[in-house]
Amino acid sequence: MRKDGGARAWSVVAASFFIGFITDGIVYSYGLLFIELLREFKQTKTTSSVIGGIFLGCSFFGKYIPPDTFLRMRNGLVTSV
Repeated sequence: MRKDGGARAWSVVAASFFIGFITDGIVYSYGLLFIELLREFKQTKTTSSVIGGIFLGCSFFGKYIPPDTFLRMRNGLVTSV
């Protein structure tokens, strides 16, 4: 195996970029999606805006969770350094 990780490492980088690109696109275009959510589900503006708030919170605060936390979750106790 090459020292820099080779094609697998670059494919992980590319996949991470595209996932971030799509997620940020949804978050920043939520104003357009909001109108369609109101029409489709016929709910109040408050109820429909909760969806965007949860998605925005998960996408931003999820970046601060260390990836190895999920690997340690299967063993029971989760600690973060």
